[in-house]
Amino acid sequence: MLLHWTVHPWPQPDPGQVIFYDLPGEHILFSILALKSGYEWFEPTGRVVFGVFELLAALMILIPPWRKSGAKLAVVIFGSLIALHLSPWLGIELQLPGNTGSDDGSVFYLTVAAITAAILLINLHPARLSR
Repeated sequence: MLLHWTVHPWPQPDPGQVIFYDLPGEHILFSILALKSGYEWFEPTGRVVFGVFELLAALMILIPPWRKSGAKLAVVIFGSLIALHLSPWLGIELQLPGNTGSDDGSVFYLTVAAITAAILLINLHPARLSR
């Protein structure tokens, strides 16, 4: 146990919850989208594209001159994810693998919290002073 915490200090993520590390067909959200919509490009292509844009937005938010642009990109990304959740393909609650129940909307609520934070960053962050 001590070796686990020194080498890998975070708990192991649940299968089907990590965008870049899951094998094709294992990610819950994009697998359901590919299955119910009939568009096979949602998994794994759509998953990787969304992940790259999320990573780009996160890096842009960390760099002060690009902070508002990164927040605007995050609003577009999370707005499209909310639209997918509200579509008839996905729904607010995701079914967990193995018919063990649902996530009680936790992924949807996390997306709403992320878009709220991005909107707050756009509106409350001070403007850049021109010289």
